[in-house]
Amino acid sequence: MSARHTLCLVALAVGCGGSVQVTTDLVPELELDAARREAPDLVRAAEAARDEARAAAEAGDEDAARDHATIARLYAEAAVTEAERAQMERDRVDALHQMEEDARVAAELDATRDALEREERRQAAVAIARAQMQAAFEQAEQDEPRRHRRRATALQGARASAARAFAERTRLLLAAAEELAPQRDPEIERVRAALDAMPDPLTAQHLGDVRALHEDAAAALGRARAAAPVSPLTLASLREAATERGLEPAATEGGTELRAAEVEGRLRLARLVPLLVAFPHGQIVLRGARARAQASALRRELRTPGRLRVEAGEGATIVVLTGYRAE
Repeated sequence: MSARHTLCLVALAVGCGGSVQVTTDLVPELELDAARREAPDLVRAAEAARDEARAAAEAGDEDAARDHATIARLYAEAAVTEAERAQMERDRVDALHQMEEDARVAAELDATRDALEREERRQAAVAIARAQMQAAFEQAEQDEPRRHRRRATALQGARASAARAFAERTRLLLAAAEELAPQRDPEIERVRAALDAMPDPLTAQHLGDVRALHEDAAAALGRARAAAPVSPLTLASLREAATERGLEPAATEGGTELRAAEVEGRLRLARLVPLLVAFPHGQIVLRGARARAQASALRRELRTPGRLRVEAGEGATIVVLTGYRAE
């Protein structure tokens, strides 16, 4: 007989003089405890049948003793079976929970991997867009003699590409300005209408007009930003915009510094002014050996000249936007 059949084993033996002797042998305590915990009614029934078998044996009723012993064994087997079934159910539930946990962890890993892949694609797209805008600014600022020294076909293609880059970025700036603006800004609609009215595809001849619309869109975004506090996203936008313009931004505790603000002693006004208008928080500090001499030109171009403060310094001029400090 297997161990699980011995929860309540009733053995009947015929002793000397024809008397019937009933002995009981319970299974190891752990198995008994499991059966009591999972099927207490069956265990009690088995024990009751065992007691009746013992009483019948003591009374000399061998048939009754055997019948009760059989009933005790069947109840015992049922109790052990129920205990095993309950344990199997717990194991099944535990396995199911483990599967769910494994699935959750796998889903998190998949989501992390997808996020990393999206970030890689985003960074690649940002790098491409940055390169396009850097090239666009370079093309837009070339002087006429230099233009004529280059081959006409190559020049026209490069300037057409620059125009398209400015147009695409202008639409993004307008969308951002609409999202942030606390109230309707007619300038946004004007710029969009002017951009929509331009031919498709844009050519080299449209570069100047599209760049002007780009700066108008940046100014509209600046007005929208002025109504909201500076956020990490705003700081990131400033760094990206300044990098595209070749101004070498650096975030410091005193604000965001533009460390390539001048070329050959002159401020890069065409690149600086629209950026300063697009990021309106705080003061604009002009610092360097030539800062005082350069301040009047910048003050004339700024729409809010009261923001400008000049500080004496040494070396090349840097521009500091105090409202955009490193966090």
